[in-house]
Amino acid sequence: MGASLVIRLWATLLLVQAAAMIGEVRHLEEGPVQGTCSGTVCEFLGLPYAAAPVHDLRWRPPQAMTPWKTLRSARAFGNNCLQVKGKSIIGNEDCLFLNIWAPRQCHSAASNASCSVMFWIHGGSYVTGGTKDMFNGTQLAKEFGVIIVTVNYRLGILGFAGADALRTRDPSTNSTGNYGIQDQRAAMQWVHRNIHAFGGNSSELVLFGESAGAGSIAVHLTSPLSWPWYRRVIMQSGAFSYWNSQPMEDAERQFQVLLEATKCGHSISCLLSKPADELTGLATVELNPEPLPEAWKAYGTFFSPTVDGIQLKDFPWKLLSDGRINQVQVLLGFNKDEGTVLSACEGTPKCQTLHKGSAMKESDFKNLMTRDLFNISEAELPELLNVYVPDSEEKDNHDWYWIVAEIYGDYSIACPSLRAADQLSNITDTYLYRFAHTPKGHAPKWAGIFGENGTVGASHAAELGFVWLGADGWNASTGDGGWELQKDERPLAETMATYWTNFAKSGNPNIPRNGTSLSVSWPMAHHATTLTFASSLDVAELSHLRRRCKLLEPFGAMVEGYTQTRRLKSKDEFALLI
Repeated sequence: MGASLVIRLWATLLLVQAAAMIGEVRHLEEGPVQGTCSGTVCEFLGLPYAAAPVHDLRWRPPQAMTPWKTLRSARAFGNNCLQVKGKSIIGNEDCLFLNIWAPRQCHSAASNASCSVMFWIHGGSYVTGGTKDMFNGTQLAKEFGVIIVTVNYRLGILGFAGADALRTRDPSTNSTGNYGIQDQRAAMQWVHRNIHAFGGNSSELVLFGESAGAGSIAVHLTSPLSWPWYRRVIMQSGAFSYWNSQPMEDAERQFQVLLEATKCGHSISCLLSKPADELTGLATVELNPEPLPEAWKAYGTFFSPTVDGIQLKDFPWKLLSDGRINQVQVLLGFNKDEGTVLSACEGTPKCQTLHKGSAMKESDFKNLMTRDLFNISEAELPELLNVYVPDSEEKDNHDWYWIVAEIYGDYSIACPSLRAADQLSNITDTYLYRFAHTPKGHAPKWAGIFGENGTVGASHAAELGFVWLGADGWNASTGDGGWELQKDERPLAETMATYWTNFAKSGNPNIPRNGTSLSVSWPMAHHATTLTFASSLDVAELSHLRRRCKLLEPFGAMVEGYTQTRRLKSKDEFALLI
């Protein structure tokens, strides 16, 4: 009798386990997958959304993968894409994976596949970053009932090489230079095909991204090829900046240098035979000089989406000014001290000067503005100082480090975001924010002068831990990542996450969910107001920033890192855009 009871209990346990296993299985168009459910959230990791872009698929648009019939495990992250980290090359060319965190309630019969989907595009200057062990969507899914998707896309030379010689590798459209962008779009299409299996509403897909992720979204907003695949967008620290894209001539120059360095002549097949990690290291480090030589790039980071006339018709900021944009609802913004990220560099005259910190002198400032960082004429510097130095400040007490940081942050991110908000608010519902809180956690190496207090501030990417409720995944203690969210910062994080997920669901950050004790009503940007996130929230006009931007915007797209007289627009021509 005792043995019989044990057998029955064991059989019951097996049935319970089997039922749990069935609950974790989702049937995709490509085949069945099995994830992991814990509490109220199920996660499905390392889901391939396209064929591995290896061998003959290198420098081709993403291709459909081969379906499978047997159950595929989705319990571990897929590879990040190839990139340089320090002195190592990490990742893999086989990297087109995405991850999903879905509340159990979304998959219930009662939900009828109605949950909104937030689709994350990571940053990293188009050369670094990924989703492996990063940006965990569990908390957002659990607390706010949204489905979170994070996606890898090809980076660097493998994701953004552009040349006329590569056009034949896309026989359907003859595009080039935007393989990473096409990867992102292929992942959106995958979500449209499959998200119902997780309880998601494919018509409620919201793009959100930071830095190069926001730059990528600017491309999707101005590329009609992407328009059918998303409903609204959130752009953090990178909306319509000059570095969002590069002209074809710059991409072509990069590719020709790569051919010469590899001794491949004009042979694409020769490049295809080269190991992917060798090409990544060569293109990212050896062929990426700083300061850049005369007559080299004037736009973008060293790799960025390419204006190839097919995937991207023109610079995103130019297309926006011309009104050639998808008129969806937009939430965008920037951080107060974006420019301190500039100081986290080494080995160049620019970096050596910035590392002086508060010991910088006026001569250092002039060299950075006219030679080592920008190409502003010395005659224009007094007017620049008039708007960046408080009237009450003694001349001998200028903190030149912070003046440079503010100018760079405004020029590269804040002013483009403000200009974009002004233009977008004329055609669609637009919400603008400014993140002004200096995180209390240990600062990472890539912001400010590492190890020196008071040189970071509310830097580039400082908002990520707040949007992700501390689950952005960076390990700040090693200096590699972001700031660990502190307990007393949790209310601000909950407030921001509420705004973000509200916007994802409704297009309005104020509804449907009530905010926190910090929340205020967030007005649309056409009221010329901005919501500032700090220890308390404030709605106000950014009159001081507007004064700065009015001076900076006419400079147009300037070269960073060397003296170059070429500018995209004259001041008179550029005035038409602002």
